[in-house]
Amino acid sequence: MKKATILCISLLALSIGFVSCSDGADGLPGTNGNPGETGQPGSKGNPGTDGTNGEDALGYEELTKYGSVTVNLEGTRPDDVPFENTTEFKFSNTELTDGIYIENNITLLYNARFLSIPDDTYQNVYQEAFLAVENLGGEIEALDNFYYMITNLPIIGEDHKYFVLNLTFGQNDPSDIIQDFVFDPSDNHLTYTYSFAVNAANNSSNHDLNVSGEVDVYLLDELLEN
Repeated sequence: MKKATILCISLLALSIGFVSCSDGADGLPGTNGNPGETGQPGSKGNPGTDGTNGEDALGYEELTKYGSVTVNLEGTRPDDVPFENTTEFKFSNTELTDGIYIENNITLLYNARFLSIPDDTYQNVYQEAFLAVENLGGEIEALDNFYYMITNLPIIGEDHKYFVLNLTFGQNDPSDIIQDFVFDPSDNHLTYTYSFAVNAANNSSNHDLNVSGEVDVYLLDELLEN
């Protein structure tokens, strides 16, 4: 009987031991440890292959060597503040559209100059002048017609306010607004001074505007096929 009791106690102890060794429920996660030290930078990769060379652009000297047009403006801004502005247009059109056009005894002298290197979208500030001359270089030479235009010229005041000026002007007999006219056919060098007033309806300042300046350009004469 005593041996049986001892055997039962031993079996009970083993059962408790086996139960205590079984897997229990997971405990709560511990706190994160401190970050480790930053590793050393990796080695540089191999250089990429060279790109294809682009085409050469028209340079500053090439676009400014045909002369310039100076424009002096005196007027009033749309907010009724007086202003004065002087601008030199010295960049030729990249398409070289200046020219000399002759029909019968009338010679049309056309020049266009840009404020900066011309661009169809972002740099499109320019002035244009058409001057028709009757009997150019003859004994009886007469200025016949004049047309002038400024496009997209920003006028910026000292108060950092601005407006964009556009204007058009035309006159059939420009002899009273064109002075010191000289044209040298040997190199197509054209010079003259000009002074005129543009009424409020024909410029974006909404006020009358005084315009003056000097033209000193070399015109290009295209050779046409016979």
